[in-house]
Amino acid sequence: MADPTVADIAAALAAEHAQAPDGDRIPGENQLAAFFGVTRARIRTALTLLEDRHLIRRVRGAGTFVNRPFDYVIAGNLPPSLTSTVTAAGGLVRFDLRDVVEVPAPADIAPLLGCAPEDPLMMTSRRSWINNRIATCGHVWFRTEVLPEAETALRTVDSLYETLRLAGYHPVRSRCRVSTALPPVEIEQLLELTKPAPVSTVETLSAESTTSAPLILSRSWMRPDAIRVTVEW
Repeated sequence: MADPTVADIAAALAAEHAQAPDGDRIPGENQLAAFFGVTRARIRTALTLLEDRHLIRRVRGAGTFVNRPFDYVIAGNLPPSLTSTVTAAGGLVRFDLRDVVEVPAPADIAPLLGCAPEDPLMMTSRRSWINNRIATCGHVWFRTEVLPEAETALRTVDSLYETLRLAGYHPVRSRCRVSTALPPVEIEQLLELTKPAPVSTVETLSAESTTSAPLILSRSWMRPDAIRVTVEW
């Protein structure tokens, strides 16, 4: 390829690694520059283009790797559970429970959980890793009586869905809203994003299947290079 452009290099690398598994190593900048006969600056720009498309990820001190986001399918016949979805696909998910605190019910959340604005609600803040990569962060709100020993339960069982089931509930997804936008700065930091980028926000209301009584309202922000949201209804 005579004097390839940045777009040419990006297209060639994307095609070469199209069938490679997640985590497959990409040659270093020096090796790629020698192969294409261009400067490292041009290679670096091509890699940035692929990174912006979530086709590769660069890890400081480790190298450049093929990137395959996890497909998170949201559907009416599936449990309202990231853990169950990842586990069923053969993946590994773990959570970091940051806190469980009592807060006044936000005005937009109170009616969904059947309470009045400013009524006390419990709120948890968590981050998740899928296959050892930071993937999501978010909050969950619920009434105290739904999970009276919430902090103890959540520090024992990562999955909120399983925590509810162990408490005797049969949770189902009764409402879901998915949107894409730039996250607040604090969310950007928690997701360890290196530059501003739109992310998917998933808000889910889980209810008791037998009575339709609301149980929990979750709002999660998801790294687009780590998790791809698909809605099937």
